[in-house]
Amino acid sequence: MAGKIYKLVELWTRAGHIKVNLKKGEDIRKFDRLIASTAEVMILKK
Repeated sequence: MAGKIYKLVELWTRAGHIKVNLKKGEDIRKFDRLIASTAEVMILKK
């Protein structure tokens, strides 16, 4: 990873701990919308 810049996103959930590396230039808002839409679907299924 020398010379590359990453954004480390850590998610703590009931299911466990998830770490995601995003490359430089990745849009964190797209990732956030993906997580939010997944969470919304999971809530609606209950």
